[in-house]
Amino acid sequence: MEQTKQLGQDKLQSHVISYLRFWLIIGVVLIHSVPDKVVIDGADIIDGHNFEIYNTFRYLISEVVARIAVPAFFFISGFLFIKLNRLIVIPIPKN
Repeated sequence: MEQTKQLGQDKLQSHVISYLRFWLIIGVVLIHSVPDKVVIDGADIIDGHNFEIYNTFRYLISEVVARIAVPAFFFISGFLFIKLNRLIVIPIPKN
């Protein structure tokens, strides 16, 4: 019974981590892809310095909200590393 309960918790954790990974990957893409200006056929369509609302949203999305993605990936990696280290026990021979 205890083993079945543990399998259910592991499956739930796996689903939660998969769900979080999707949004965190989008966050990393937003960090690297939000442009300062939009140029189409050599013409500046949107310049962040001319449109303050665009500049504000660009800053909030790419510099504030999306910046949680990288630390969250490290947190998830550390969690999984510690969890797997508890499950894997390697005996060290004594000399």
